[in-house]
Amino acid sequence: MASVNKGFNKETIVLSLVAIVLVTGIVIYSRLVSLDPYSWDHRNPCYPSSYSDWTEYQIDPETILTSLDQKDTNVFTPMLVTPSSDAQFPPRNTFLWTQSDYLKIANALSQHEWNEPLDLKNWSVYYLAFGGECQGNTSGYNHMEITYYKTIKGIVGKTYQARHIEIYPFASEVGIGDSSSFDRRYFVGNNPIDLTKFKISADDALRIAEENGEKDVRLKYQDGCSISIRMPIHNYDDSWEVDYFDLKMAVNPYTGKFRIINTNK
Repeated sequence: MASVNKGFNKETIVLSLVAIVLVTGIVIYSRLVSLDPYSWDHRNPCYPSSYSDWTEYQIDPETILTSLDQKDTNVFTPMLVTPSSDAQFPPRNTFLWTQSDYLKIANALSQHEWNEPLDLKNWSVYYLAFGGECQGNTSGYNHMEITYYKTIKGIVGKTYQARHIEIYPFASEVGIGDSSSFDRRYFVGNNPIDLTKFKISADDALRIAEENGEKDVRLKYQDGCSISIRMPIHNYDDSWEVDYFDLKMAVNPYTGKFRIINTNK
């Protein structure tokens, strides 16, 4: 009888240990999942609504570039009231800024918000877009959006910190946000963009597109079209996409070579 009890006790102890190990494993896994900021996060880093600290400022588009050139950085005024949907703005093409103009303002905004420059050497560009109207003037753009990020090693693996900036001179408005809790699916496998190594700027890409067919599209619509230049683009991650409605062109940022993506002519 004693030997039976001894065997029973041994079996009980083994089963108890197995149960404890399983429960402990489940608890640890659940804890790690709860610590993982990406587990149930479906926010897109390109949207201002994805940033809990999103902040908007008013600017004076007439003077901001000159002020920054003169080392005057007091150019951002907190926006206390969101403009109404029927607010009157000047024509979108009133202010046409180049890529370098926008990046200059983005750099000043980053320094104002975080006391850090727009560091595109240690941060990778996730998305960059410029937009404008045709209207016979292709010397610049009326807005810019940029999303950039860096990878951080954490206790549960890699985490991704992203920042997003939007600049709309015709609305006298800029916005900025930062977050370190984005879903890994947006960044894993992504081809990081090092803008500092490009030989061809967005301005160059626009000129190349104009000289190779986009101008005909613009004239076809009597300048009643819009222009977008962005990167990256699906299947052409290493190129600028220049879009004039009917014609989309990919321009290599290192060589300037272009290829037609699609056309509705």
